[in-house]
Order: sequence, then C-alpha cells, then structure tokens
Amino acid sequence: MTAMPPRRGSSLPAAPEAEAQVVGAVLLDGRSAYEPAAALVQPEHLSDARYRAIWESFERLHGAGAPIDLVTVMSDLRDHGAGAMVDAALPADLSGGAVNVGALPEHARIVAEAAQRRAVTIAAEEAKQQETESRWRALTALGWPYNPVIVGGMTDEQFTAELLKANAAKDERDRAEAKAAE
Repeated sequence: MTAMPPRRGSSLPAAPEAEAQVVGAVLLDGRSAYEPAAALVQPEHLSDARYRAIWESFERLHGAGAPIDLVTVMSDLRDHGAGAMVDAALPADLSGGAVNVGALPEHARIVAEAAQRRAVTIAAEEAKQQETESRWRALTALGWPYNPVIVGGMTDEQFTAELLKANAAKDERDRAEAKAAE
C-alpha cells in the first residue's frame, strides 16, 4: 500500500519579527537577556532554522558559563557545524539592528504563543492526515480505486456514500465469484 503524501501547509503560524527581536536582544545584551527569554523560548519555538541554531548556541554557551555575544556565538556555531547555515552577517544584523531589549519579555511571549499555535496546527493536520489514511485504507480494502488526495477532500457524507457503494460493489463481486465457483 502506498503511503499518503504529506499535507502539511506552508503557512504555519510564526512570528519572524518577534523571533528576530528576541535573538537580537540576546546577542546584544548577552546573559542578562538570555535568562528571562529562556524561561519562555526554547529552540523548537523558533520557526527559522537559523534562529534555532543560534538559540541552541545560546544554550550551550550559557550552560558552559561562557559569555553570549556575536564572537562566542559564531565560534560555537562553527564548532558545532552550523557556521555555514548561519552566515556571520545574520547575527551581526540581528545584534546591530533596531533591537528593543526592553520589549524582550513581550517578544518572547509572542514567540512562545506562535510556537504553541504552530504545534496545534501541526497536530490538527496530522489528525486529518490519519483520518484520510484510514478512510483511504477502508475504501481500497474494498477494492475501490481512489486517489488518497480525493479521499482527503471528501466530506463525512461523501465518504459514507462512497464506502457504502464500495461495500455493495464488493458484495456483488463476492456473489459473482461464488456463483462462478458453483
């Protein structure tokens, strides 16, 4: 049986401006900005893979008791194989741009809330995917040649009607086979 194609949307909830502000504030203010932000923000909360890599660097540096600044972060990123992904211009832009360190708690809250909305959206999409796969398996088990994308777009009423048709067709085939075997 063929696996269902992923249906995950490309427009998941995110707060890229708030993420940039939070990462930039920590780059600008170091440990004093990281500690309160880390109470709300985890690497997986960041929708941009580059920001996640930088945040993981913050965690390593903080855990090692090292300073958190542009130089230590870039060195850590290179040491952990993420230097190519995070060009030195990005952290420099983030720390040198219009970062509002005073708004860090609010920006961190926005990032955390967007991450929570993203998680709910992904869970809903996965539940829908599982439902579609289950419906597709039910119809194909009855010999009904349906494309999984078509099955995924069916309403409950349409699926029920198609399932009844597929079941009736299977019963008819089974009766014809039994009659032929006599």
